[in-house]
Amino acid sequence: GTGFLAYKLASHCPSVVGIDLSDVSIQIARSYCPSHGPVQFLRSSVEEFAQSNSGQRFPVIVANMALQTAPDLDASIAAMAALATEGAVLVVTLPHPWFWPEYWGYASAPWFSYGREIAIEAPLRISKNKEPSGITTHIHRPLDRYVTSFFRHRFVTEVIREPVPPKDVQKLYPQPWDLPRFLGMRLRFRSGRFDALHT
Repeated sequence: GTGFLAYKLASHCPSVVGIDLSDVSIQIARSYCPSHGPVQFLRSSVEEFAQSNSGQRFPVIVANMALQTAPDLDASIAAMAALATEGAVLVVTLPHPWFWPEYWGYASAPWFSYGREIAIEAPLRISKNKEPSGITTHIHRPLDRYVTSFFRHRFVTEVIREPVPPKDVQKLYPQPWDLPRFLGMRLRFRSGRFDALHT
């Protein structure tokens, strides 16, 4: 991204490493607040970063609006597991797999099937802009695909949130949010053996 969240995290953490595949995003992030010492930005995928920093471990990992663009979800989550300390927290945000297709208007398209993994390229629309602001790509995946991959790589779900703006903020949008557009999760890494509870 542009480094905004990394700098917010820096006020709570002794050090922050931000990675992105985009050179432009890294340049923006570095120029955003170059004097902020504990923040380091690197052009890398999470898989490359885990491989080249095999001795480095983190107690907190944040995947903010990132996993929906990962070509190989399992490889990305496995890389985060390789970077996690025991008991590390993983915070994930992503477009809500159930409701994002409705919001973007492709839920009823003949080519769409909720249960399939589908790469979707479309105009980037911002609520108050009449014209698109470029092109964006994301990969639709059903929710169980995310949850299963997290569990496979030993991340246990602790919290799930489906945020909707409060009513005073909703007034700033052209249309109300009838359904949540995003999904937030907090997970915990457990390297030891654990069993699923079935009732």
